[in-house]
Amino acid sequence: MSALQKNLLDGATANGNGTPIRWRGGKGRFWLLGTMGGASAKIQWSLDDDQTGSWFDAKADGTAQSLSAAGNVETTELPNGWLRAVVSGATGTTDLDSGIVSLS
Repeated sequence: MSALQKNLLDGATANGNGTPIRWRGGKGRFWLLGTMGGASAKIQWSLDDDQTGSWFDAKADGTAQSLSAAGNVETTELPNGWLRAVVSGATGTTDLDSGIVSLS
C-alpha cells in the first residue's frame, strides 16, 4: 500500500486552527517543520468538518500528540473523520508547515 500524505498547515504564522482534511481512518505520522518562534502544533480529530463543532485532541497513552520542535510523531489509531492542526504560542517569527502521512 502506498502512503497517503495530506498537508495540514502551509505557512502558518499565527495561533489558530488549520483547515480540516478528510481522514479515512488508521494510524498516521504527524510532521511539523519551519520556524517555530516558540509555537507548538497539535493534531485534532472530529466526526465532522465544522470548525465550531466538537474537536478532540489526538492522544497516545493519554497525552495529546503535539510537537514544539520540527519533527514527527506517530498518531494512535484514529477513526474515519476529519483532522486539523492547531497552532499555539506563535510569535512574530513563527512560520509552520505540517501534514500527516497515512501508515495504514
